[in-house]
Amino acid sequence: MAPKRKSSAGVGQAVKRVQSTSSRSTSKQQEQQQTSEVTPTEMTAEQVTINRITQQVVQQITPVITAQIDKKLDHI
Repeated sequence: MAPKRKSSAGVGQAVKRVQSTSSRSTSKQQEQQQTSEVTPTEMTAEQVTINRITQQVVQQITPVITAQIDKKLDHI
């Protein structure tokens, strides 16, 4: 039988790390978009659309995935 884990405090810290990493990468992406040499007018309409869709998908699925991970980790 596998040994039991001592505490779920590590789980909470892991979730916080995932959340902070996610928010940091989103901030970095936004910063890169603002400071990049390519302006939105230089991008094709298709590139702009892809960027918008990608950002929307990431923003929508991040809380869902985080909630699912939290739920699974609570059972551990």
